[in-house]
Formats: sequence, C-alpha cells, structure tokens
Amino acid sequence: MWPGESLPGRIHHCHRYYGDGNRVPIEDAPRLEYEFEFAPPLSPNHKVYAEPRDRFTNDLGEQCPMAYWMRDGDAYLLFGLEGGP
Repeated sequence: MWPGESLPGRIHHCHRYYGDGNRVPIEDAPRLEYEFEFAPPLSPNHKVYAEPRDRFTNDLGEQCPMAYWMRDGDAYLLFGLEGGP
C-alpha cells in the first residue's frame, strides 16, 4: 500500500452500509465471481467481489449482495451488511 492508502472501515453501496469483519484466507473463501467498481474507487490495489448467489432485494428493488470480499494480499477482508436486509 502507498502512504495514505488504507483499507476502508465501511463500504457504502446499494443504499446500504457494509462493515469490515474478519480476514479470510483465500483458500477458505467461497467462489467469488462479481468484481465491483466503486465511484470514487476504494483503492486501485484492492479488488472487491461478491458471492453470486448471496443476494437480497433492497427497498428500491435492486439486487444487492449480503457481503463484499476485498482482496488484500493473500486473504480477503469480509465486509458484511450492517442492520440486515
């Protein structure tokens, strides 16, 4: 990481907040397919993914992930939905 470039404590997406949680080794993570682009970008060095089947519909009718997985070196940092669907 470059100076000043740290991992966020929360992600705001799909009109909801996702808080950071545990680090999960890559070999223990589920199959992750969807890469998300955030505007502004969270970090050019950290890719964010979601599980393909773990979704809910928010109040606006959007299909949203229950969690995001941010790649950080040899592990993922799990960002779980705050407050439930």
